[in-house]
Amino acid sequence: MNIKNIISLSFLLLSLAWSCTSPSDFSDIPEIEFIGFSKNTLLQGSQNQDTVILRIGFQDGDGDIGSNQDLNIEIKDLRLDNSVPFRFVIPEIPEQGAENGISGTMDIKVFSVCCFQGSISCEIFPDMPEDDLRFSVQITDNAGNMSNIVETDPIRLLCQ
Repeated sequence: MNIKNIISLSFLLLSLAWSCTSPSDFSDIPEIEFIGFSKNTLLQGSQNQDTVILRIGFQDGDGDIGSNQDLNIEIKDLRLDNSVPFRFVIPEIPEQGAENGISGTMDIKVFSVCCFQGSISCEIFPDMPEDDLRFSVQITDNAGNMSNIVETDPIRLLCQ
């Protein structure tokens, strides 16, 4: 079975908030930071359809974040050594005024995933009531500049 089918990660960019600033205040290479999760637990499994919001702060000196076509955000499940990152689109952010530096936050909706005990499975593991789930996040601007990689704090994935 394909790992993408086993892990039912779906990310939905809910909102972007931004403000104009002078490009000299920020680097043209985007910078991001992990702000937090909307809650500290997530029920395993695609049938539960439990969700959590992952909040990331961002800033970019030339304001060229977001596109309606390019896959420009990468999120990786850190429980797996060879995890294939999931790539998604940050919607286009309109340029504001003469100065194009932007900063803001993005909320990413994370759907239920399965627990990991040697392999990924949505079965109940009596000897493992929960799993620690962490992600890495990186964004790419329209010029191809890649941000720093941030790792989230762990969230408790409830395996029962």
